[in-house]
Amino acid sequence: MAGENPIDRAALAALRLGAPLAAVAKAYGSAWKPPLPHREGSVLTLAATDGVVVRIANGSHLGSIRFDWRFGEDHPVVGIHMSADEDALRTRFPSLDLKPFPMGPFSWPSLVDEGLHIRFELGSTYEGARYLRSIELYDPSATYPTKMPVAYPAPFGEPGAPFKDINLKLAVLSELIDSGHIDIGEPQDLFDHVLGRPFDLEAEGYDSITEARAFLARFPLSQDLLDAVTSMELDGSSTSYRYVNYFWDGESDEFTITSLDGIHYLRNLKTVRVISMLDQTIDLAPLKQGGIDVK
Repeated sequence: MAGENPIDRAALAALRLGAPLAAVAKAYGSAWKPPLPHREGSVLTLAATDGVVVRIANGSHLGSIRFDWRFGEDHPVVGIHMSADEDALRTRFPSLDLKPFPMGPFSWPSLVDEGLHIRFELGSTYEGARYLRSIELYDPSATYPTKMPVAYPAPFGEPGAPFKDINLKLAVLSELIDSGHIDIGEPQDLFDHVLGRPFDLEAEGYDSITEARAFLARFPLSQDLLDAVTSMELDGSSTSYRYVNYFWDGESDEFTITSLDGIHYLRNLKTVRVISMLDQTIDLAPLKQGGIDVK
């Protein structure tokens, strides 16, 4: 994440349970934001970009820290790096017993190493080789704040504003959520909020929730938030879609962007990667002529 004080990846990898809040914040640099009341101590500002999630116990110290594959291999965590193979895992953790975990797409073994509780996520290659996808250090005795309701802003302006197409705004919201500039809780939180009742994900999550779409269409976006968007990836897996249609299967065109009108409000936009979700009739030449790298 951009900022005057960038994240310190080496310091993040070196964090250990019980570290004071100040040390965690220093490692995060400009990406640091105090835990929001609805996150029960978790800080997600680096989750989608760098694969790091910390959880602050009792509002004062580190209770858990998780690194996933997005953290990369440059900075080992407790002596092991992301994507390490099974041999490297066994060498570093001789007591790690993988026998109870048959080979499969994913497995989640754990152990206690020199008093440190560690939980792993292992993936499997097509050739049947295991590799490390994530590692979490956690204190099983830690206590965390009680989850509070999300403090949603009041809807404002015309649907989609400042863009003509609501679906373009949804794509922008995805970028802001993933980069940690806004936090709207989990889809369950939003559905409960807009419907004014508990939402049953399993029973109701296969349809679009009109009220959720209407809320996001009028989610207030300041120019500061718009300026925070430096890149966009248009893809069917974009985060915001789950907040409208939780189990969306990608078979409908309800999220297809049909207009880029208003994209000039993203004054710092440098890169647009188009995988899907963009109507094929849209002319991308104006973006390229404006100096935006379109992939």
